[in-house]
Amino acid sequence: MRSRVASRRRMKTLVPGEGGDLQLWRSELVNSSFAVALMNTSPEEHVIDVSFPDVFRDMDKYWCEATYTVYDLCEKNGEGGWGRSLGTMSGGIRGVTVATHQTKVWKFVPVQFSATTSQVWKARVAIFIEPDSVSSNRRTTI
Repeated sequence: MRSRVASRRRMKTLVPGEGGDLQLWRSELVNSSFAVALMNTSPEEHVIDVSFPDVFRDMDKYWCEATYTVYDLCEKNGEGGWGRSLGTMSGGIRGVTVATHQTKVWKFVPVQFSATTSQVWKARVAIFIEPDSVSSNRRTTI
């Protein structure tokens, strides 16, 4: 039986070849973020630019042109947890080296959504803790 999650994954072959190829996979996560994987099934190492139009080819143009905070999920960050930040990127990730039979996995978080979500949360918290001007009761709209 096919799961619902599998139906939301998208794949594109970037470099077809004999004995294997380079595949780009994307899956939607919560909060408008994405998991992206680049899988090398070929017997050769590849150096490639991963363009956002390739990653988001079946989505609105907005997603292709957005700026993302990109995390390498196969590397540890400064605190010892998984997901080293590669910084903010627009257009794609340049010069990715993928060894024979290696898979690179990233998390893409749209910068605009990160800021907006943070601002909305702060506004909701402020409404919750400030007294209502009409009565002495506190608002509880979260």
